[in-house]
Amino acid sequence: MGLVPSTVAVPLAVRRGRYRKPFMVGLFAIPRSRTVRWPARLALPLLALALTAPGLAQARNTSYCSPTGDLCYGQVRGVRPVTLQISLFAKYFGRYSLCVQRPGRARVCKSFSIRKMGSLYGSRVIWRKYFPNQGRGGYRARWRQNGRPLGPTIHFRG
Repeated sequence: MGLVPSTVAVPLAVRRGRYRKPFMVGLFAIPRSRTVRWPARLALPLLALALTAPGLAQARNTSYCSPTGDLCYGQVRGVRPVTLQISLFAKYFGRYSLCVQRPGRARVCKSFSIRKMGSLYGSRVIWRKYFPNQGRGGYRARWRQNGRPLGPTIHFRG
């Protein structure tokens, strides 16, 4: 009979037969112990879920692209001041309206024209230049053409 090769590292607890696989709750591994009761075992994953749930609820769309990709709009990331942009594959229409609203406040709509932007068409709007700054916080923006929305509302922080 041969011995176990020395290159295999086996924990001492496993060699002595005391190793028990951890109890899995989702992505969390909770060590099995006779001293830890079920409510205590579940407290950590539930606490982690409770702390991350508000962040998941606040994750909102900051941009939108149509399923065909010929229309995209949203907040330009990494640019200050806040800039809102629409891009079109071709000049499908000449003008559009952009409506911005802070929750609980009045909606403000302005009309803008579509221009050639490199190989695409579109428009960039600096938010604070055309819309009233109603303080820091969340805002909603919606692009419309002939009174009909071009897609869902996007959210940005002012």
